[in-house]
Amino acid sequence: MNKTIAEQLDIKDFPFEIKDKNGKQIYYENSNGSWYKYEYDQNGNQIYFESSTGFWVKYEYDQNSKIIYSENSNGYWRKDEYDQNGNQIYYEYSNGYWVKYEYDQNGKIIYYENSNGYWEKRKYDQNGNKIYFENSNDYIIDNRPKVVELTIDQIATKLNIDEESKAQEYPESLTDDGESGLIPEGQEDEWDDVEQERCTLCNKVLKPSKIKRGTCDICENEETDYVEEY
Repeated sequence: MNKTIAEQLDIKDFPFEIKDKNGKQIYYENSNGSWYKYEYDQNGNQIYFESSTGFWVKYEYDQNSKIIYSENSNGYWRKDEYDQNGNQIYYEYSNGYWVKYEYDQNGKIIYYENSNGYWEKRKYDQNGNKIYFENSNDYIIDNRPKVVELTIDQIATKLNIDEESKAQEYPESLTDDGESGLIPEGQEDEWDDVEQERCTLCNKVLKPSKIKRGTCDICENEETDYVEEY
């Protein structure tokens, strides 16, 4: 039977430990003979552990000192992946189970999926508040601002209604047929605050823009037609 380090050094005081130059424990032994060994890489990350029972664990790291692989003497292993911002985007176990993540620009998880077929989606507003959640079990929480979607026909109808409303508010934009230059019948009272003149031919109230000419478009056209026929 191999002797422990404490036995080899004839150590009588326990627990007995050894540390490296950086103060990290690399060996520990109890009075009953049980012991533990540790190894580290140049960045101080633990890359190996072993106990007197025969159990051991190995670790591998990326450039940011995040564990990307581990395995032990029982045959168990795990793989991990990270994005350029250090967010974990994937991990997998030796039993086949895996998980994936996706993140937004603020590092918040917006998608989660695992090997069992379960998934989650999340959305956040500009302040980082979660405004939407959905999962594969059809569970949904939707706090997003409601957006009204209109077809082209609906937009056209809405614009026409708005134009009619505007015309009612500003009667000077109305004419009886859109061309005559007359104040629509029944709306003369709404023009009390402006100068009123009447067409010299039909005696109907003219719009201000027609006052200088003295006649409405209808009468002027009829007069022109008459002269030409004469």
